Amino acid sequence: SFIMNKSSERKLTVADFEEGNEYSKEIFFKYFYCYLALPFLKAFFKTSWTPLQITNLSILLGIFAAVFFFLADFKYLVLGVVFLNLSLILDKVDGQIARMRNITHPVGGWIDATSDIFLIGLYFLVLSIGNYYQSQNTVSLIIGIFCLFHTLMAFYVMESKKNIKGTKNQKELSIGNNYFGLVNGIHIYLTIGCLLDQVYWTLLMYSWVGIFTWVIPVIRIIKK
Repeated sequence: SFIMNKSSERKLTVADFEEGNEYSKEIFFKYFYCYLALPFLKAFFKTSWTPLQITNLSILLGIFAAVFFFLADFKYLVLGVVFLNLSLILDKVDGQIARMRNITHPVGGWIDATSDIFLIGLYFLVLSIGNYYQSQNTVSLIIGIFCLFHTLMAFYVMESKKNIKGTKNQKELSIGNNYFGLVNGIHIYLTIGCLLDQVYWTLLMYSWVGIFTWVIPVIRIIKK
């Protein structure tokens, strides 16, 4: 308890957030989400919340986002965007608190990693279903399936790279020492599409370009 009280008195900065974080060079994290997440990191660091509890809260907020996306009206899309980004922010906070407190939990790590796949797949699915009920356009369901397929394949390839020498740290789209991450990139993409109230076109575009999130890495893996 004494150690917890002393550690909670630390004045946390962006540098603390980036310390030991494998995603510190990811562009959207480095220049955007890191600053949004810092107040939450400070708040949770002063409490007795465990990383696993924060992870569970992150998943719950993501499910709330999916419910609002399903309702499809613009005002609900805006609420969905708010909860989507809150969920992602807490996803950044739980891992950093685990690192700062030197807490490791294999189940928590698995849940944290799996929740990204579950939630992003859920977002694409409910957005397509909600758009279908609003427009009665069956194409929305078809392109939603393609978006879900691309997402699952991209995450599968990301995990597969860890088992192949020389590919684990190889980023697919880099700018200098920085790179664009899949999870943050999809959240930004969905945020923009929903705030513009262009769900159908957002899904349609990803149903085409989403193939590049996994085909190019597959080609590199085959070459290795």
